[in-house]
Amino acid sequence: MIGIIKKKDIDQWADSTAPKALADVFEALIGAIFLDSGYCLETVWKIIEPLLRQYIDRSIQHRNLNPVRSFFEQGGKIIKESCDEKGEFTCMVELSNGTKFDGYGKNKKLAKYDACQKAINYY
Repeated sequence: MIGIIKKKDIDQWADSTAPKALADVFEALIGAIFLDSGYCLETVWKIIEPLLRQYIDRSIQHRNLNPVRSFFEQGGKIIKESCDEKGEFTCMVELSNGTKFDGYGKNKKLAKYDACQKAINYY
């Protein structure tokens, strides 16, 4: 079963905020390996570590902080938040240098996340 997990399958989730269901599946996979190996953590690590090594290394070198947190830590601010008649939310943020970005989402939180992510990617 482990042989079917491919690097490209993990890559699609590496830089996103994974849903809780995905984390639960990953936890169950690790638990199954642990039980099937006779409670051997060394076996679990031998299987899981190669899948995660590049992401562990990258996260040590480049902290993958929430873009909203990173944005505010770098001196950004929210300029405007609004909701249109269709129920779509917009958030405008501004970097400390005056550059502005609009974010969009189906709720206020997602719009803010989108705007901050755009601002962080600008750097």
